[in-house]
Amino acid sequence: MPRQLLVSLLLLLTAACGKSAVAPVGLKFEHHTLDLGRLISGEEVEVEFPFSTLSAVRVDRLSGSCGCLSPRIELSDGGGPCLGVPLESGANGAIVAGFATAGLLGQREVTLDVLGEGPGLPARLAIRAELEPWFDVSPSPLRFGSVSGEKEEIRIVRVVGPKPFRITEILTGGPPLRIEGVPSPTSQKEQEIRIILPPSREEGRHRRALRFLADNGYSFILQSEFSVEGELWTRPGKRLLLGGIPSSVPTHASVEVGVRIGELPIPQVRLEGIPGATTDCVTLRADNRYRVQLTLPSNLPKGPLTGTLKLELHPRGGSIGRIVYREIQIIGVVQ
Repeated sequence: MPRQLLVSLLLLLTAACGKSAVAPVGLKFEHHTLDLGRLISGEEVEVEFPFSTLSAVRVDRLSGSCGCLSPRIELSDGGGPCLGVPLESGANGAIVAGFATAGLLGQREVTLDVLGEGPGLPARLAIRAELEPWFDVSPSPLRFGSVSGEKEEIRIVRVVGPKPFRITEILTGGPPLRIEGVPSPTSQKEQEIRIILPPSREEGRHRRALRFLADNGYSFILQSEFSVEGELWTRPGKRLLLGGIPSSVPTHASVEVGVRIGELPIPQVRLEGIPGATTDCVTLRADNRYRVQLTLPSNLPKGPLTGTLKLELHPRGGSIGRIVYREIQIIGVVQ
């Protein structure tokens, strides 16, 4: 057989084998990305990603990259919920997602992971949009700063729009904060709401997200922050959350402690429950504020990690005339 003919036959066989080796497409989407263009921040829109199945698949979970997505599966034949239920070949439907844009500004992209078993899975869908503000909220975020927790704190927030509107309700709130001025008494371009932080004994830093709905259908989110510091305080107050901890290198973390009134000698510190961990106390402000630095060793056993930082404190000159013992739980996962 001539050499040139033999080469041609080999190329044809290779191409044929290559075609037969391609895995069949199971879940096939018409598109994986939707560009919604310009939207007003606060709009709620619904998007669809139509699909068909060319072989049987099973969708177990729909996981959005943010809480702004509310996804579900809808089948063309009107079938019921199908998460975790096999979809036979030839099924048609769509991944439908509610997209709540409140609190989003600028060019944004959010993703939705379609997870399960079968050809074409997992798959990632994306939604893009340019979000423009309708409301001008000031101040935003709302920062109460450091408060004693002994008295009520009140802040005024002004909300301005290009056309008259009323704030009709609070969609999500965040106790212990209270809201006055909702619903708005009249429709106008500027509304005023009062955010009230009542006396609180829950020391530490706190964050809350308040979501408001207006009569034009738009909503907005007000992030609020406050830190409750009693006469004697620690940051964090009760739990030090470390999240994922690498096992290959040491991990460093810290806790701050201080007094607002009087003096505080250097704390006595003990760390229990984490073998090989060490502590060091650094003075941030002479006689009243310190940072306790923690060093967790490498090669800790993988899995959940818990420990307790115990502080013995001797405040002087304030209303606390006794030794105070504080315990802070240390929580993490060694990976």
